[in-house]
Amino acid sequence: MKTSKPGVRASLASGSCAGPGGDAPRNPPMLGLAERRIYVEVKVGIQMAPRELLVETDASAADLEEALADALADNKVFKLKDNHGNIVLVPAAKIAYVEVGSAEPRRIGFGT
Repeated sequence: MKTSKPGVRASLASGSCAGPGGDAPRNPPMLGLAERRIYVEVKVGIQMAPRELLVETDASAADLEEALADALADNKVFKLKDNHGNIVLVPAAKIAYVEVGSAEPRRIGFGT
């Protein structure tokens, strides 16, 4: 009974990072600062609910404000699409408050 593949053993023994086919593994391209997605954090308070909804979306603050104004004016549903493609629906009559965070790229590490 074999415990490993010959191609893998040969590549590991030689110290190479190449796989069994001889191809070196590819590193994913790094995104530049201009190519990073910017998400807006939206907190929605709902009447008679002890907790708030927290949604991260790639919509702009102006788009969110317009959608909220339309929903409140017509007493319809406030619709938010998060950064994963999920849709959150909140009846406009039950909204206590909406807090829209700033549009900043996520910081990684301990940078200031």
